[in-house]
Amino acid sequence: MIPINILSKMGIYELKIPQPAKAKFKVNVKVEVTVIVIDSVALINRNIADLRSLLQRPVVGFDVKFGIDGHKTDTKIAKLLILYVEDRCLIIQLDRLASVPDCLKDFLGDETICFVGTYMEDKTDIEDKVKGFLRYDILCRTGVEVGDLVSRVLKTEKFSTLGLASLCYQFGLYPVTITGVPETTPDRNARFFTDVEVEYAIFQARSCYRIGNLMLSKLNL
Repeated sequence: MIPINILSKMGIYELKIPQPAKAKFKVNVKVEVTVIVIDSVALINRNIADLRSLLQRPVVGFDVKFGIDGHKTDTKIAKLLILYVEDRCLIIQLDRLASVPDCLKDFLGDETICFVGTYMEDKTDIEDKVKGFLRYDILCRTGVEVGDLVSRVLKTEKFSTLGLASLCYQFGLYPVTITGVPETTPDRNARFFTDVEVEYAIFQARSCYRIGNLMLSKLNL
């Protein structure tokens, strides 16, 4: 087994993500993002503690990537759990963990935090997410749909019907300049990812965090 002090240096991606030149609303997008891909229980405690320490407001960008269960080809399970705060992102390879530590369960179960994502209010999607999470005994009760959050804060219904891509254009976050290549969806069964795959993998969580953080700032949180 690889020693933890060495393992902790692996799986780290240092990305530089450019901000589009034009934006209807100005958002302070940090261009340098540290992404940590985790496939070991031993690495979760410290990284969750670090992520929590970065919370200036009670908001976390949230995404789940599903894949087919290797044992049951017709069953979708949660493969990647993606959490984003400030300039830090964790990609947790759930199906590669020997177990799910309490610190992760406690973090996702913290009902003082808004976990902002997409399709959070769609019943079918939530059922899928619950089924996927039950395999790992994880429950997140305070998932918030990004469009609904924006509409409630700005007190206008129009944002609730917009998809994430449209919201990103509104807030100047759409990744029109991602390395100049077509969208590259990461293989959710892979152990390792390229920088481009990681950048696309974190897009939803990163965008939801930035928009959610801006909305909560308007509430003086």
